[in-house]
Amino acid sequence: MRALLVVTDQDNLDRLSLYLRTTSGVEIVGIARDIKEFIDLLVKKEIDSLYLDMELQNLDSIHVVKTLLNDRDVEVVLVTSPSVDACQAYEIAPLDIILKPITEKAVRRSLYRLTERIQEKRRLRQAEDGERLLSDISFQVLDWQPLDRILHFACDKMVQIFDLPLAWVALRKHDGTVTIEASAGILSNYIKSPFFQREEIYHQAQPIQADYVEEVTKRHLEGIFITDPYFQLRKEKEVCNSVSFCLVVPLKTKQSVLGYLALYAGTYELLKARQIAAFKRCAEQVCIALAGAIRRQEVHLLTTAVESSANAIVITDPTAKVIWCNEAFEKLSGYELDEIKGIKPSFWKSGFHSSSFYENMWSTILKGKVWKGETVNKRKGGDFYTEEMTITPVKDEQGNLVNYIAMKEDITLRKEVEMTLLKAKEEAEQAERVKSEFLSVISHELRTPMSGILGMNELLLDTDLDQEQRILASAVEESAQDLLKIIDALLTFSSIQAGRKSLNYTFFDMKAFLNEFIERINYSILSKGLTFQANIEPSVEGTWCGDPLRLRQILDNIIDNAIKFTEKGEILFKVSLQKESNEPFLQFEVIDSGIGMPRDVQKKLFIPFTQKDSSLGRRYGGIGLGLTISKYLIELMGGTIAVTSAEKKGTVVSFTLPSEPASNADWIE
Repeated sequence: MRALLVVTDQDNLDRLSLYLRTTSGVEIVGIARDIKEFIDLLVKKEIDSLYLDMELQNLDSIHVVKTLLNDRDVEVVLVTSPSVDACQAYEIAPLDIILKPITEKAVRRSLYRLTERIQEKRRLRQAEDGERLLSDISFQVLDWQPLDRILHFACDKMVQIFDLPLAWVALRKHDGTVTIEASAGILSNYIKSPFFQREEIYHQAQPIQADYVEEVTKRHLEGIFITDPYFQLRKEKEVCNSVSFCLVVPLKTKQSVLGYLALYAGTYELLKARQIAAFKRCAEQVCIALAGAIRRQEVHLLTTAVESSANAIVITDPTAKVIWCNEAFEKLSGYELDEIKGIKPSFWKSGFHSSSFYENMWSTILKGKVWKGETVNKRKGGDFYTEEMTITPVKDEQGNLVNYIAMKEDITLRKEVEMTLLKAKEEAEQAERVKSEFLSVISHELRTPMSGILGMNELLLDTDLDQEQRILASAVEESAQDLLKIIDALLTFSSIQAGRKSLNYTFFDMKAFLNEFIERINYSILSKGLTFQANIEPSVEGTWCGDPLRLRQILDNIIDNAIKFTEKGEILFKVSLQKESNEPFLQFEVIDSGIGMPRDVQKKLFIPFTQKDSSLGRRYGGIGLGLTISKYLIELMGGTIAVTSAEKKGTVVSFTLPSEPASNADWIE
């Protein structure tokens, strides 16, 4: 409090000066003994209070003082003698009157009244300034000022209005960190870091302790967090003794906390209800600005995304009249927004779709559902294009339909490619059918004369032939049988390609079947100088259900390969009964000690007409269909086939068949 003393007699002046100087918070800015000195000091000094002696000489002192203080906010305490008429003094509305001789009690009383009045005025000014601050923030929000400008403005004004040493506003980011975006006050350099985690607000970086938050929350202090009595604002190891209190006001919306407003002070005055209410109102305005800025940012982001989208976007009103389109649609259709604004999309209909197509579309979107489909439309130039379109109805908070949003993707090129690929696929399938039919016809045509050759040669062998003739006839027999196998393989493959291959299941004696097979192949193996072993488990005996003809064809193909590619050593044939998940199945294995195969050949093993050596001068014959046909027949029976091999070490071909027939088999009992 700044006081000016205007007292005539020295004795009372000394007493008054003594009592005022011994009171903390009071500063005597000047002493005057007459009106002239008073006027000089009043011009030069800023004062809150005036101690005025009623016994000033010459002129009408009270009227002069009243005129001088007319535009100044100064509280007056009159000093007078009991004999003086003080009625006229009420023209200047004194706060108190001290009678001479001046006593300490009277001075203390006046100081108390002055302090109360000055503080009340200060609170009123703060309230008025606070309301102006709210209005200014609101104006800046409505004026679409940048968010950082609004936050800095709020911090600066709050520091000025409420006489605070520090205030800051921090915002929460998507990753959970909190960043101080604006600060003001002489203690701004005490802010530890502009970046911190949200939890740090309750720990080291900011003045709220974690164990105190729960207690404060229970006290329902209007959503404001208050520091505990042991709070100290620190900068590294330095303690700021001028700050004892801090408030942190969450900037909240209904959905989440957007940030925090922190206010620091050195007195308990900060925590009074009136101050807290003002802080909350300011925080609400800052929160409005923050929410608005976030909303503007989101709108800007979405607008940019929509405008720059590669997909065409059209927005219409509830009557389906165009109100907006993006640049992608203008490029797609050839129409600019000004040309189609207020026009319905039927304007660019192609006529390719029936009325029922559009009825279905409108029936869907009028129910508030999303419609998706492909449409053909007409460009401004008259040519047609195909688009994949999604129409989304948009409703307001009351559920009323307000807009339609259509997202369109130009798929003209894709449809053309699809048509080209479809045509190529049909042509390839047709070529495959022609090839299969050709193979089937040729194979049948070859098989008939071949049967005649074999029959005649067999009759020839039954006649009396000399040794040389018998050798030649036997060579014809062997070559004809090889050729017949090739013809049979081609016939089977053509049937597979045409999808005409099926299985004929019947009951047969597995032991008799295997014995007959072993006896038949034993001669071929032994005649090449190889050792042959057959290992048939006893559990395989009995009657089994399957297609013995196709099983024999599979085994013939696998054994023929083993014989063909084994120059010396042995061939082992194993059959066993296995179980997996309580499901029984037969396992067949053919193991040879032949030339084996590298990994790259094994990968192509089941591709038709593929061999390790496909040159014309190759050592081993065949057309590369044996394992292809075997794999197809095994899978048709519901089994699997596997091949393991190593060069110069031999090959193992194993396959499994279920003990029950596959579901796609044809039954013959």
